[in-house]
Amino acid sequence: MDAPITESFDLPKEGRHQAFIEDVIDAGTESSKINGKPRPIVDIVFVLDERNEDDEPMRVIRRVTRSINKHTFLGRLLVAVKVPVDFKAKGTDFKGFDTALRGKRLVITIQHKEKGQSTFPDIVAFSDSLTPRAVSVASLVADAEGL
Repeated sequence: MDAPITESFDLPKEGRHQAFIEDVIDAGTESSKINGKPRPIVDIVFVLDERNEDDEPMRVIRRVTRSINKHTFLGRLLVAVKVPVDFKAKGTDFKGFDTALRGKRLVITIQHKEKGQSTFPDIVAFSDSLTPRAVSVASLVADAEGL
């Protein structure tokens, strides 16, 4: 699973948050944990309805593989915020999807995860703000692994 990161030292509360996608940043490549091959990645910046100690909106950055299919976090996110995507097209490219995601509103569910000595916010589900059904990130992993 991709490692979420946050740019704020304040940890958002666990649970559901209204959010919007502020930016999608090309983060280059990193080695795959599975086969060691380089894989393209992007950072998706979510601005939350929760504010930090300085009364600024909190942000959570989710680093994901720049892969668009119905099993990936990015693919499911595109569907959840109603960005048209043809999963059957060969070589579905990321071009234009970054722009299509910017400004989209949604509801995300945050859960705190511990890694070593650190605790960070992890986006475990998301949905269109008008849709009550959340898409569980755990179900995305299970789908991708064929479980």
